[in-house]
Amino acid sequence: MDENWYPTKVMVGPEGVPATYRFMTSVFRADQHFHYAEFGIYKADTARNVCDLFPNSTLHLFDFNENIEAAKIKLAGYKNRIFFYGNTQKYNDSYNWSLMSLIKTQNGAPLFDYCFLDGAIRLL
Repeated sequence: MDENWYPTKVMVGPEGVPATYRFMTSVFRADQHFHYAEFGIYKADTARNVCDLFPNSTLHLFDFNENIEAAKIKLAGYKNRIFFYGNTQKYNDSYNWSLMSLIKTQNGAPLFDYCFLDGAIRLL
């Protein structure tokens, strides 16, 4: 089953959630290297802001293939190390498969210093 799981109206604008950035800047220095994971990147605006605020960060971005492909273009000019993990919109496909594969390659070692779960809420 191929269905667009994103809602027709997204409640957060391109600037993201300011509270998230305030928290991150209270924990990480602007020049610090850390591993950031975002599950559900939509149009990659939050990831873009993380790239701007933390140019030495490594990003791991998980979403549907079409959003990942658009993010690759949007984030192409950033010097951050960025890894992309795409999934289909089939019913039993999810970020979990990409994440599980990544965890297996690391033998269960911690992967991320910060995880942002940016799951969209479907408004009916």
